[in-house]
Amino acid sequence: MSADRPLFDRLKSQLAERGFELTDLPPDTGGAGGHVLEVSASRRHGFDRAPFGKLDVLIPVSLRLKLDAGGNIASLSGGNPSTDDIQAASSSLDDLIANQQIDDPESATRSPRATHTIERGSDGSRVVRRRRFNTAAPGRTA
Repeated sequence: MSADRPLFDRLKSQLAERGFELTDLPPDTGGAGGHVLEVSASRRHGFDRAPFGKLDVLIPVSLRLKLDAGGNIASLSGGNPSTDDIQAASSSLDDLIANQQIDDPESATRSPRATHTIERGSDGSRVVRRRRFNTAAPGRTA
């Protein structure tokens, strides 16, 4: 992440209003006012999967931000995941479900093998997020 923490926080908030989660800035933004920045972010994509119902998965995207003189977003381009990225996210979600690696804190059934959890967003959505990596050998639980 860039050393420009105030800029990161400001852009993170502005991108959240547009449905993105900022993950990274270029290393040297130089204050960024009036500049164009290429940034890494994630965009939510909804999937309906039993037994969980509708779940949002974060898909990495690239954004091009045009900033005004104050360092605020004046315009944005990009940010649409490709069909291949959506299909990969769908397959990954199916694998997590099949391997009981998603924990749903709102459910009575909890999975000790869970590497991911479902978090409730401020808008009520249910977002799948990684909480840990599984370092166990195949066939064993961590």
